[in-house]
Amino acid sequence: MEPSKIVSIIVPIYKVEAELPRCVDSLRAQTYPYIEIVLVDDGSPDRCGEICGEYAARDSRIRVIHKMNGGLSSARNAGLDAATGEYILYVDSDDTIEPELIEVCMQAIERTGAEAAQFGKVMVRDGVKSPDTHYTAPRLQPGIALPGRTVLLAFLDERISPNTMLRICRTGIARTVRFDEGFYKYEDHVYTYSILKKLQSIVWVPICGYNHIHRAGSLSDKTALGSKEIRMLLRMIDIIAADSSGDDGELCRAGMRYCARLAFYAMGFGGWRMDDEYVKRDIIASMRKHYGIRALPPVTAFAARRFALAAARRLSGGKKLAGT
Repeated sequence: MEPSKIVSIIVPIYKVEAELPRCVDSLRAQTYPYIEIVLVDDGSPDRCGEICGEYAARDSRIRVIHKMNGGLSSARNAGLDAATGEYILYVDSDDTIEPELIEVCMQAIERTGAEAAQFGKVMVRDGVKSPDTHYTAPRLQPGIALPGRTVLLAFLDERISPNTMLRICRTGIARTVRFDEGFYKYEDHVYTYSILKKLQSIVWVPICGYNHIHRAGSLSDKTALGSKEIRMLLRMIDIIAADSSGDDGELCRAGMRYCARLAFYAMGFGGWRMDDEYVKRDIIASMRKHYGIRALPPVTAFAARRFALAAARRLSGGKKLAGT
């Protein structure tokens, strides 16, 4: 493999002084030798900045960026701007990766000529590993360069994880998409959708080489939705739904079905039951705008199917689709 094919590993860091050494040690242990580790200290008030400096002092592959706190998306953008490698991998600072992950992915990229490699993850809770079963069998043929459209459809059908960290991508393509700094939750969904649209070819690597470690109090641990989170979901619907138009009917319908599931998720996790009438108004406005639905039924499985069918019919000129 050409030594010029350096992989820049971008790690956004904030208030993880206990977990950070475990993360960085896993990066330093990679069997792939051509790596650059970009540690982005996002104004962390604990010892994270000091720990980053200690690692950089003893490993020339490590670079440290200190910045004012701007959130996860801001830190990732700063790391992307500073990266010098030909490929990009994001790793969260409280997670780890298996030693062979980058080497296996880069071998697949080299062999197939793909622009990116997608892989899987395991969930780690109290030291116990379990596969992320929802995404472990995406029904994609491994080891070949798949059209980007194929993987985008798999993402919209929820067979590919929205996690940004589960992909090694060419830097030139990664830099065509910025993380939306207005999101502090669900930013991965918008970014993954946008980057998959840009990629012409992706290789699926059937390895669960990313360890997503459950940490109480982390962003990913917060499942309850308040009014701000629900409005972020509605904004995400606007972004994807507005883009779901054009000549590719299958892709358009998949995009709108994905948005319908997001809308149902927004209601099911409190949006329709909460007392905030402004949030209810925003949900109704979103449904009216994208699906022509003027009243929301009770949150049931039937309602979810109704939204999905409305999404598909909207983009088929109101005609009933086969199988619906």
